[in-house]
Amino acid sequence: MTAFRRLAMFRLWRAHARSPSAVGNESWSSSVTAAKEFRRITQQFARASVPQSSWAAADWHEIHPDCQSDSHAYRTLANRWLVIIWKMWQDRQPYNEAYHLQQRTLCRKPRA
Repeated sequence: MTAFRRLAMFRLWRAHARSPSAVGNESWSSSVTAAKEFRRITQQFARASVPQSSWAAADWHEIHPDCQSDSHAYRTLANRWLVIIWKMWQDRQPYNEAYHLQQRTLCRKPRA
């Protein structure tokens, strides 16, 4: 058995040992870890945006009383940022806070 073949067999065995149902694929636990890491990063982004953006600060102070915790309020704000980032990516446009504030006043629904 050549060294290359032994290395290939070892890698196959190691992948199987990590995730028996998905040899060669990402294991389920790594996708959960990736989701947690993404949530943490977006939450940090939202937290950093509160002192930098007037609408983000206003939104955070508006939604915070209805949320169960600060973390929940930041996740809600992060989801709003993700919608904006997705739209910027789809339109291939940079972020323009004046345009965002204009669209926000046009599309804003009154809170019940």
